[in-house]
Amino acid sequence: MSEELIEQIPEDIREHEALKGMDSVEVMSRALVENHGKKTMPADWRELLPEELRKEKSLESFKDVAGLGKSFVETKKMVGNAIQLPEEGKEPGEGQLDGIYDKLGRPKTAEEYKFTKPDIPDGIPWDETMEKSFLARAHKAGLSNGQVETLMQWHGEEIRRQWGVGQEHLAESVDELKGEWGANFDRNIALAQRAVVWVGGEELKGLLESTGLANNPIFVRAYAKQGKALAEDGLIESEVSGVPGLEDAKTKITEYLADRKGPYWNKQNPAHVQVSEEVRKLYKVAYPGQVAPE
Repeated sequence: MSEELIEQIPEDIREHEALKGMDSVEVMSRALVENHGKKTMPADWRELLPEELRKEKSLESFKDVAGLGKSFVETKKMVGNAIQLPEEGKEPGEGQLDGIYDKLGRPKTAEEYKFTKPDIPDGIPWDETMEKSFLARAHKAGLSNGQVETLMQWHGEEIRRQWGVGQEHLAESVDELKGEWGANFDRNIALAQRAVVWVGGEELKGLLESTGLANNPIFVRAYAKQGKALAEDGLIESEVSGVPGLEDAKTKITEYLADRKGPYWNKQNPAHVQVSEEVRKLYKVAYPGQVAPE
């Protein structure tokens, strides 16, 4: 019977290389069972893919299925850690960006921001209220710790720059008023400061200083004029420490000029030059614009 079954196999199949040595149905059957389900791997593993995928350029770098599998696993891990951006052209919804901000380095709360306070000039207080408000806004905007550090240092640079500009303006104002007032400069400045406090108290003084108006020549002239009037009416102190008052200056001038044999008139006197210079300065206080007699 076995021979009859073998005879039923086409001759070209019976002579195939794979059937050599198989002279009975039993042998053929065992070989069939052992090889059932087994497939021979083609030389190019991409032959196993659907035709539309075989020529995909991105697959050319993979030598075998194992390489493709490894790449797939790594890609899945990378996708899991990827930042999912909102759909282009659509405004993100409430809280949709929070996950992105957190992955980019935003701390959990505004209080957890870490930064170095910038160096600012002595005498300028650090605004704690501004800091707290800024950090709250920064957290809402999704800023990272590094971004907050950068902005804080920029803020410090701006404070220093503005302070420098203010110092330049102050120096220019002082030079202008010194040239205008001469020996009366210190006295007029003191009277202007007293007038400010008399008019508006320490609150007005602080406002003028914080806004820079305290160094504005226009304001200084106005308050110096008011201070002089207040001093004449006895409403504020007229004497300025280290600076001769108006009446004191007139009294000293009278004394020097009345002494006809004194150092002012006697050019041979060793103190003549010193006294003459003092009288000249006193004249600027007592009689602005006038010249002492010679």
